[in-house]
Amino acid sequence: MTRKQIVILSVIIAVFAIVYFLQRKRINKWVLTRVWDIQTERNIKSLHPKIRNMAKEFVNRAEKEGMKVRIHSGYRSFAEQEKLRQKYLAGEGGKALAAGHSFHNYGMAADFVEVSPQYGFNKTYPKSRWYKLGEIAEKVGFKWGGRWTGKNRDYPHIEKTFGKDYKQLLALKEEGKTIKDVYPRV
Repeated sequence: MTRKQIVILSVIIAVFAIVYFLQRKRINKWVLTRVWDIQTERNIKSLHPKIRNMAKEFVNRAEKEGMKVRIHSGYRSFAEQEKLRQKYLAGEGGKALAAGHSFHNYGMAADFVEVSPQYGFNKTYPKSRWYKLGEIAEKVGFKWGGRWTGKNRDYPHIEKTFGKDYKQLLALKEEGKTIKDVYPRV
Protein backbone atom coordinates (compact mmCIF):
# COMPACT_ATOMS: atom_id res chain seq x y z
CA MET A 1 0.00 0.00 0.00
CA THR A 2 1.30 3.41 -0.87
CA ARG A 3 1.50 6.28 1.58
CA LYS A 4 -1.31 8.07 -0.30
CA GLN A 5 -3.61 5.04 -0.03
CA ILE A 6 -2.89 4.74 3.70
CA VAL A 7 -3.76 8.43 4.22
CA ILE A 8 -7.00 8.06 2.22
CA LEU A 9 -7.95 4.91 4.13
CA SER A 10 -7.20 6.66 7.45
CA VAL A 11 -9.40 9.61 6.48
CA ILE A 12 -12.26 7.29 5.49
CA ILE A 13 -11.99 5.40 8.80
CA ALA A 14 -11.90 8.69 10.72
CA VAL A 15 -15.01 9.95 8.90
CA PHE A 16 -16.90 6.71 9.69
CA ALA A 17 -15.79 6.93 13.33
CA ILE A 18 -17.01 10.54 13.59
CA VAL A 19 -20.34 9.72 11.90
CA TYR A 20 -20.82 6.72 14.21
CA PHE A 21 -19.97 8.80 17.28
CA LEU A 22 -22.42 11.52 16.29
CA GLN A 23 -25.17 9.07 15.29
CA ARG A 24 -24.53 6.26 17.79
CA LYS A 25 -27.81 6.70 19.67
CA ARG A 26 -29.82 6.40 16.47
CA ILE A 27 -27.70 3.46 15.25
CA ASN A 28 -27.86 1.64 18.58
CA LYS A 29 -31.61 2.22 18.83
CA TRP A 30 -32.07 0.76 15.34
CA VAL A 31 -29.91 -2.27 16.15
CA LEU A 32 -31.51 -2.86 19.56
CA THR A 33 -35.06 -2.64 18.24
CA ARG A 34 -34.62 -5.44 15.71
CA VAL A 35 -35.30 -9.11 16.35
CA TRP A 36 -33.74 -12.22 14.83
CA ASP A 37 -36.79 -13.30 12.83
CA ILE A 38 -38.74 -11.57 10.05
CA GLN A 39 -41.98 -13.38 10.97
CA THR A 40 -41.68 -12.16 14.56
CA GLU A 41 -40.91 -8.64 13.36
CA ARG A 42 -44.11 -8.69 11.27
CA ASN A 43 -46.23 -10.01 14.11
CA ILE A 44 -44.82 -7.43 16.51
CA LYS A 45 -45.85 -4.69 14.09
CA SER A 46 -49.45 -5.88 14.51
CA LEU A 47 -49.33 -5.12 18.25
CA HIS A 48 -50.44 -1.95 20.03
CA PRO A 49 -47.76 0.72 19.41
CA LYS A 50 -47.08 1.06 23.16
CA ILE A 51 -46.01 -2.58 23.53
CA ARG A 52 -44.04 -3.19 20.33
CA ASN A 53 -40.68 -2.32 21.88
CA MET A 54 -41.53 -4.42 24.95
CA ALA A 55 -42.15 -7.41 22.68
CA LYS A 56 -38.85 -6.83 20.88
CA GLU A 57 -37.05 -6.54 24.20
CA PHE A 58 -38.61 -9.82 25.34
CA VAL A 59 -37.45 -11.63 22.17
CA ASN A 60 -33.96 -10.12 22.37
CA ARG A 61 -33.52 -10.88 26.09
CA ALA A 62 -34.63 -14.46 25.51
CA GLU A 63 -32.08 -14.75 22.72
CA LYS A 64 -29.35 -13.52 25.09
CA GLU A 65 -30.41 -16.37 27.41
CA GLY A 66 -29.96 -18.85 24.53
CA MET A 67 -33.63 -19.16 23.54
CA LYS A 68 -34.87 -18.10 20.12
CA VAL A 69 -38.44 -16.95 20.60
CA ARG A 70 -40.91 -16.34 17.80
CA ILE A 71 -44.00 -14.22 18.32
CA HIS A 72 -46.42 -16.27 16.23
CA SER A 73 -49.64 -14.46 17.03
CA GLY A 74 -50.28 -10.83 17.86
CA TYR A 75 -53.30 -8.78 16.83
CA ARG A 76 -56.34 -10.78 15.69
CA SER A 77 -59.45 -9.40 14.11
CA PHE A 78 -62.75 -10.26 15.74
CA ALA A 79 -63.49 -12.63 12.81
CA GLU A 80 -60.16 -14.45 13.27
CA GLN A 81 -60.78 -14.72 17.00
CA GLU A 82 -64.25 -16.15 16.47
CA LYS A 83 -62.88 -18.80 14.07
CA LEU A 84 -60.30 -19.82 16.67
CA ARG A 85 -63.02 -19.91 19.33
CA GLN A 86 -65.21 -22.19 17.21
CA LYS A 87 -62.25 -24.56 16.63
CA TYR A 88 -61.55 -24.57 20.36
CA LEU A 89 -65.18 -25.34 21.19
CA ALA A 90 -65.14 -28.17 18.63
CA GLY A 91 -62.04 -29.63 20.30
CA GLU A 92 -59.85 -28.89 17.27
CA GLY A 93 -57.68 -26.05 18.53
CA GLY A 94 -55.98 -24.38 21.46
CA LYS A 95 -57.60 -22.07 23.98
CA ALA A 96 -59.44 -19.13 22.50
CA LEU A 97 -61.80 -16.64 24.09
CA ALA A 98 -64.83 -15.20 22.31
CA ALA A 99 -64.27 -12.32 19.90
CA GLY A 100 -63.88 -9.05 21.79
CA HIS A 101 -62.96 -10.85 25.03
CA SER A 102 -59.33 -11.46 24.05
CA PHE A 103 -56.59 -8.86 24.40
CA HIS A 104 -55.34 -10.14 21.01
CA ASN A 105 -58.33 -8.30 19.52
CA TYR A 106 -56.82 -5.00 20.66
CA GLY A 107 -53.18 -5.77 19.80
CA MET A 108 -52.38 -6.00 23.51
CA ALA A 109 -51.48 -9.71 23.64
CA ALA A 110 -49.12 -12.07 21.87
CA ASP A 111 -48.45 -15.78 21.79
CA PHE A 112 -44.89 -17.04 21.47
CA VAL A 113 -42.96 -20.23 20.94
CA GLU A 114 -39.32 -21.15 21.27
CA VAL A 115 -37.88 -22.13 17.90
CA SER A 116 -35.29 -24.84 18.24
CA PRO A 117 -34.51 -28.24 16.74
CA GLN A 118 -34.77 -29.72 20.23
CA TYR A 119 -38.09 -28.17 21.26
CA GLY A 120 -41.27 -27.33 19.47
CA PHE A 121 -44.70 -26.10 20.32
CA ASN A 122 -45.91 -29.29 21.98
CA LYS A 123 -47.13 -30.65 25.30
CA THR A 124 -43.71 -32.10 26.19
CA TYR A 125 -42.02 -28.71 26.18
CA PRO A 126 -40.18 -28.44 29.53
CA LYS A 127 -42.01 -26.32 32.10
CA SER A 128 -38.67 -24.96 33.30
CA ARG A 129 -38.18 -23.30 29.91
CA TRP A 130 -41.72 -21.85 29.98
CA TYR A 131 -40.99 -20.41 33.41
CA LYS A 132 -37.68 -18.93 32.26
CA LEU A 133 -39.40 -17.27 29.28
CA GLY A 134 -42.29 -16.14 31.50
CA GLU A 135 -39.84 -14.49 33.90
CA ILE A 136 -38.17 -12.66 31.01
CA ALA A 137 -41.58 -11.47 29.75
CA GLU A 138 -42.53 -10.25 33.22
CA LYS A 139 -39.23 -8.39 33.61
CA VAL A 140 -39.98 -6.32 30.51
CA GLY A 141 -43.49 -5.52 31.79
CA PHE A 142 -45.84 -8.19 30.42
CA LYS A 143 -48.35 -10.25 32.34
CA TRP A 144 -47.57 -13.91 31.59
CA GLY A 145 -50.38 -16.45 31.08
CA GLY A 146 -48.32 -19.19 32.74
CA ARG A 147 -49.12 -17.62 36.12
CA TRP A 148 -52.83 -18.12 35.65
CA THR A 149 -54.39 -21.10 37.40
CA GLY A 150 -56.36 -24.14 36.31
CA LYS A 151 -57.80 -24.28 32.81
CA ASN A 152 -56.96 -20.60 32.28
CA ARG A 153 -53.20 -21.26 32.36
CA ASP A 154 -51.74 -20.29 28.99
CA TYR A 155 -47.96 -20.69 28.91
CA PRO A 156 -47.32 -19.14 25.46
CA HIS A 157 -49.42 -16.03 26.19
CA ILE A 158 -48.21 -12.55 27.21
CA GLU A 159 -50.25 -9.36 27.50
CA LYS A 160 -50.11 -5.73 28.56
CA THR A 161 -53.53 -4.41 29.49
CA PHE A 162 -52.73 -0.90 30.81
CA GLY A 163 -55.20 -1.56 33.63
CA LYS A 164 -58.10 -2.11 31.24
CA ASP A 165 -60.37 -5.14 31.07
CA TYR A 166 -61.91 -6.50 27.89
CA LYS A 167 -65.30 -4.87 28.65
CA GLN A 168 -63.72 -1.40 28.69
CA LEU A 169 -61.82 -2.12 25.49
CA LEU A 170 -64.89 -3.52 23.78
CA ALA A 171 -66.81 -0.35 24.70
CA LEU A 172 -63.98 1.80 23.29
CA LYS A 173 -63.89 -0.31 20.13
CA GLU A 174 -67.63 0.01 19.62
CA GLU A 175 -67.40 3.75 20.24
CA GLY A 176 -64.30 4.28 18.07
CA LYS A 177 -65.25 1.92 15.24
CA THR A 178 -61.63 0.94 14.35
CA ILE A 179 -58.86 -0.55 16.46
CA LYS A 180 -56.55 2.39 15.64
CA ASP A 181 -59.13 4.69 17.23
CA VAL A 182 -58.86 2.66 20.42
CA TYR A 183 -55.02 2.90 20.62
CA PRO A 184 -54.74 6.54 21.72
CA ARG A 185 -57.32 5.95 24.44
CA VAL A 186 -55.37 3.16 26.14
